[in-house]
Amino acid sequence: MLQSLRQGAQSRIIKIFVFGTLFLAMMGLAMLDISGFIGRSMDGPKAIVANVGGIDIPTMEVERRVSEEIQRIQRSYGANLTRAQAIGMGMHTHILSRMVDETLLDRAASAAGFASTDAMVANTIRADKTFADANGRFDQQKFLQLLGNAGLTAEGFADILRKELPRSALIRSMANAARVPEGLADAYFLATHQQRVAQTMMLTDLSTPGVKDASDAEIETRYNAHPDDYMTPEYRALRILELGGANFTPDAAPEEEELKTYYSENEDTYYQREQRIAVQAILDNSEMAAKVAASVRSGTVMRDAVSAAGGDPAKVLEMGWLSSDRFAPETREIAFSMEKDAVSDPIAAGENWVVLQIKDIKPPRQVPFEEVRDSIAEAVRTQKATDTLYDAVNTIDDMLSSGKSLEEVAAKFNLGLRDVVAVDSAGKLPDTTPLAGLSDLRGALDAAFVLDAGENTSLVENDNNGFAVIEVRSITPPSRLPLEKVRMDIARSLRREAQDRANAKRAEAAVASIREGKPMNDVAARNGTTAETSKAMTFDGETLLAPEAVSALFNLKAVGDVEAVETQEGRMLVRLAEIIPATLGSDPEALAAVRRQLSSGMGNDIVAAFVDELKSIYPVTVHQRTLDLVFPSAAPDEDTSGEE
Repeated sequence: MLQSLRQGAQSRIIKIFVFGTLFLAMMGLAMLDISGFIGRSMDGPKAIVANVGGIDIPTMEVERRVSEEIQRIQRSYGANLTRAQAIGMGMHTHILSRMVDETLLDRAASAAGFASTDAMVANTIRADKTFADANGRFDQQKFLQLLGNAGLTAEGFADILRKELPRSALIRSMANAARVPEGLADAYFLATHQQRVAQTMMLTDLSTPGVKDASDAEIETRYNAHPDDYMTPEYRALRILELGGANFTPDAAPEEEELKTYYSENEDTYYQREQRIAVQAILDNSEMAAKVAASVRSGTVMRDAVSAAGGDPAKVLEMGWLSSDRFAPETREIAFSMEKDAVSDPIAAGENWVVLQIKDIKPPRQVPFEEVRDSIAEAVRTQKATDTLYDAVNTIDDMLSSGKSLEEVAAKFNLGLRDVVAVDSAGKLPDTTPLAGLSDLRGALDAAFVLDAGENTSLVENDNNGFAVIEVRSITPPSRLPLEKVRMDIARSLRREAQDRANAKRAEAAVASIREGKPMNDVAARNGTTAETSKAMTFDGETLLAPEAVSALFNLKAVGDVEAVETQEGRMLVRLAEIIPATLGSDPEALAAVRRQLSSGMGNDIVAAFVDELKSIYPVTVHQRTLDLVFPSAAPDEDTSGEE
């Protein structure tokens, strides 16, 4: 919740609507002419998932937000995030919590007299540079195109802004009141920008001398002391019925009229947006970026220009055909305003700077019917198969409810049955190989492992639009593994533990020697390893040291102090070799950024506290049972009052 508020208070009005969720999906998209849609609004379905001080939050609105967020992640990162995975990560509860906060702030903004007019909405849209042409003027065509790319209508976008503007004004009025004392900001800057140099040596567990293998008696003692550690899992014999669209794909090819109708109804799908090929260089500072831009304009290849300016050629990226939504938010608008072969000025992108060169441009076009005829035919066949599948699912559900067996269901729809002799709850067979098709059976398998023998699950849908029913044929309870089957595993475990104990003592002795004044190089040599000196680093800067070592380095008090830390490989000795203090005049831009960061954080903590207080004024009720039915993953089965 606090992070959502922080994002909201730090952004421009138009770029904080829905506290970042919808805007992130909209970054780089454009918008419309204002006339004709101001004054209209959208209404959604009325199934209620929460109530905030008498204002209902519809279930379908949460569904819509979740779908938009999944699509945004898929577009931004190319990740194949499924709805089930998103629910498993709790996305729906986070989004609902954010919607509760928005509703609370809307109530407070209204009570405080903050409002929005049609003129304010129109002016906000016209003033946003995202929708400007190359001359900085509002571009109606760009506005309409980018809204369409984002799946929004002009009316919908205006409605979002109309709700967001009063909320944004309220947030700014509180956040802007926060001022961090200069002394506090200066102290924070000096602490976080201090650099340290480490001298390190690694003592690996495997290199520890004198460790003996465990005896038979020690192995037997461990086996008898921990019987639960050496058990087989519970196995179940299953009969599986699976069905999907492929089971119902029609043999006959679709009629020509069907194909043309499908094309007409999905014409937007076959519109190819403008695409560009770009070369992008990522540089450390604006001066280096300016040199690279000038050099490339004079005819130098980007990679050579970066090398000559002292940059890293590995940070030159040659990107293939990309539409605007595949570019980073910082470069998107600039990239699509440039001519072919043009080179951009330096572009600030977080802590780095970027220079772009546009290599080629592919204009937008409507793909003709004939070019996509084959893919449309496949889509129509798939659609018919899906329709038939869901009809079959309803019939199968009725058959199972009336007590019909899997054999009768399979015979009616000409489906195959698969018998699995033994599988555990993780989907592994006794030889530890995974059950074939496990990813599509995960939900049904989980359901099968809470049933008794002779029972079957209901139809369980998977992420690939298929379904499965599993019958539990028999159950084999866990049993203790024979000692001989686990002897080698126990022996290896005991040896690792002995190596770890011995290495810990070796590290303690090495630390003591260094504290007595012996050079780390000599101590390292005696232990068959070498000492290394790191580059200067800040606490959160880039380094090859393990995180545990960095934490230890910055916890040491004085130059010469040494500590041993446990890492994945063994014990690392970390000695503080040098402290390089930060100075207030060394980096004015960084100091100003720290002051802004602290002021913003303080302001948003005020906003967060204000939202918590609003909950005592406007009671919040979340209908947990409704939430669980729509997003089936949460455990509680009764309504819950108060925020989750």
